[in-house]
Amino acid sequence: MQRRSASSSRVARGAQEIAERFGLSGDQAELVERAAERIRRFRPYLSPRLAAHVEREPEPAPLGGQEREVSVLFADLEGFTSYAEGAGRPR
Repeated sequence: MQRRSASSSRVARGAQEIAERFGLSGDQAELVERAAERIRRFRPYLSPRLAAHVEREPEPAPLGGQEREVSVLFADLEGFTSYAEGAGRPR
């Protein structure tokens, strides 16, 4: 049996409330719960704009990505590696 974290349980309860409020079928309620869980897990790694987009899109993005022309800057900051190694993990 798989245990859920407290945060996952809150997400599941919230998704269940939404499903009940809008009279969603079991499959639809499961989609709501999966989307809410996806957002909860990835929100810390997404910009607010991208997180909002993920919330609005019911289906996952197609695999393969998009081809775009971009500009990339690679920079070497003197002393950054030793600073980062000594700074420890952010809390």
